[in-house]
Amino acid sequence: MTLLTGTIFVHWVVRLTVELHVRVDVPAAADVAIRTVAPGFSILVLVAFLALGARVATWLTAGFVVAYLAAVIPRLVTDVAADGWTIAATDLARVGGVAAALVMLVAALARRVGRADAAQSGATTAGTVNFDPVTGLLARPAAANRLGELVELAGRHDRPLTVALIDVDEFGSVAAAGHGDQVLRDVGATIANLLRASDVVARWGDDAFLAVLPETPAAQAVATMQRVLDTVRTDVVGGAAPVTVSIGIGQRRLGDQPDELVDRARQAMDVARRDARDRVEVDDFGLEPPAPTE
Repeated sequence: MTLLTGTIFVHWVVRLTVELHVRVDVPAAADVAIRTVAPGFSILVLVAFLALGARVATWLTAGFVVAYLAAVIPRLVTDVAADGWTIAATDLARVGGVAAALVMLVAALARRVGRADAAQSGATTAGTVNFDPVTGLLARPAAANRLGELVELAGRHDRPLTVALIDVDEFGSVAAAGHGDQVLRDVGATIANLLRASDVVARWGDDAFLAVLPETPAAQAVATMQRVLDTVRTDVVGGAAPVTVSIGIGQRRLGDQPDELVDRARQAMDVARRDARDRVEVDDFGLEPPAPTE
């Protein structure tokens, strides 16, 4: 688009340059000089013009076409007054063509501006979709994309990566009492505050959160999640009752796909929920999860 617009621009620079000097009584030598220099000048302008971008290019092109029309129309009016429409027919056709080109350029610019506005609107909408409206954390689709990137990166460099699924215990009762959204916000904030800036925290389901911990072996992840479990139990309440969570941990294995990693964390979380809740369970890495602190 930029190259096409720039080419149109160069054409009208040449036409305008020649047209303007025709309206002035210049010596023959000057006439030859102008006709010789104009194409070379236009090429130099094109080189600089391409660096300005398509939007600026379109505006400049439209501006030069307007200038061309301003130069031609007065002479056309004079010719019509002196010689009649028959003599000025060629100039009239040329001006009509230039006017049509101007309309097309303005329409092209309007479409470009419209597309830019639509893209901006789309980016804003996408940004809204990427975050959960209740907790402000990443929403599941965005988190899944990020998890895929981190799994691929860890596999490429053979680095540890651990995921944890954190489920709010007895969330149905909490929600029924009218405290559901506030508990989700508090639990999400607790998780985010206890993790590093490089970690990923997302709302993964109605009452579940996903934490992705790059460069983190299972033993370190267990210690981190135990702090999450203890802090939630101490600081988060659903009405008059304390809130607890059940956490399952899985570490990346060779050749793991993201869904396989999350599935193992889910299985560990299901074990934690089945075995009295309020505890951390880990996938089979030979680790004993620490007992909940009383």
